Amino acid sequence: MKGNDYNITYLEACKLLKKSKRTVSRYIKKGLLNPEMVGNEYRFNQVDLLKLNKTDKTKRTDKTKKKKGWMASLNGYLNKKK
Repeated sequence: MKGNDYNITYLEACKLLKKSKRTVSRYIKKGLLNPEMVGNEYRFNQVDLLKLNKTDKTKRTDKTKKKKGWMASLNGYLNKKK
């Protein structure tokens, strides 16, 4: 372990990044995050999390959110006709 730098838990990392557990798990598998194992739990470096959060390009804006379902499609179609 590299000193006391790795003190953020998995759930705290998810909250800090505003990402789901599944997404954080993907980041670990892709090598975007390199947590240390403490016992049987991951611990993250706060600096690494902040760097990732700053460079994360996957955040959605209102314009990129898609409406789901056939009802949303119908509503969009009907609104265009007005």
